[in-house]
Amino acid sequence: MLLSRRAQRLIGMGLVITPLETPRRFNPLAQSLEASQKLGGRELVWRFDGGDITSDGGVLALKKLEERTGIVRRFAACFTDYRKADQIEHPLLDLIMQRIFGLALGYEDLNDHDDLRRDPMLAVALGKDDVKGEQRRRTQDRGKALAGKSTLNRLELTAPDYDGNPRQKGSNKPETKKIVVDPESIDALLADLFLEAHAQAPERIVLDLDATDDVLYGKQEGRFYHGYYHDYCYLPLYVFCGEHLLCARLRMSNIDASADSVEELEPVIARIRQRWPLVKIQLRGDAGFCPRGSPKTGHRGSLQNRPTITIIQDVDFDARAATLGRCEQCLERGKEAASHSIWPARLVAAQDSEDHRCPPRNRR
Repeated sequence: MLLSRRAQRLIGMGLVITPLETPRRFNPLAQSLEASQKLGGRELVWRFDGGDITSDGGVLALKKLEERTGIVRRFAACFTDYRKADQIEHPLLDLIMQRIFGLALGYEDLNDHDDLRRDPMLAVALGKDDVKGEQRRRTQDRGKALAGKSTLNRLELTAPDYDGNPRQKGSNKPETKKIVVDPESIDALLADLFLEAHAQAPERIVLDLDATDDVLYGKQEGRFYHGYYHDYCYLPLYVFCGEHLLCARLRMSNIDASADSVEELEPVIARIRQRWPLVKIQLRGDAGFCPRGSPKTGHRGSLQNRPTITIIQDVDFDARAATLGRCEQCLERGKEAASHSIWPARLVAAQDSEDHRCPPRNRR
């Protein structure tokens, strides 16, 4: 038996080394255990022939919710699929449902679906007949009932101006990304779902605007360092009304938090006005929507938390002014101000607090 140089030196020092014939590795399945044991008066049994096991049983609740609401089906209608139906195994609705259910289960990365595609419970939720993928066309796909990341990314990477051409633009290579999304249809769907959730028009609604960080872990396109979040990220804009999402727009982070907020609000407000023409709409945002050096008036804020500015408007968007400001007196007292100049003449500003009133500057 060949020994290492170190072992030979130890033998030369008079030490005796007896090599093991087999390495000592602990294998719990190879240990002799009794079939059952008693634990607190109860019989404890373990077996290793349980078959397919999943930790995603909650997806069945998502399946039932979709059957009642049809939200995912309506969302799928916002896409156009140019693939040939006789050459695919995963229809458009299945791809979208798999992606959305995966997100709801906490699997946000497409890479996660290389494992999820083997999950029989997720296949059941999608209504697959062959939940184990044993009848797939290609041998290499058998045992994987669902789509992998390379198929799912076609939902997100297809050029918005793709017209169904089988070849890539400026190349003779075949085009593989053939599923096109209509962003305007998705925006309209979000507003419609919000409106349909109310049996009657409310007297007043509050739309919350907020920008947050979407941290990047690679060198993605449009990657910038953000000084507030101390990381490379995107800066998406969100518009909520209570728990209802009305707008989600992915943006680069080399912009102000309030950038393009009016442009994003225009179609949302317009669609709400079509259904509820008399509702009062209150817009609310934090200090990120209050750049310095702009006209000021009413305020609403907190000394403990990050201040909040509030504007109530009951007009359409003919005026495009989109600046919010701080009152100097409010700044000294740690309070934020809202600007009267953001909306046209019929704008009604938020109520002043009992202990302080902003001076009537630049009113229109």
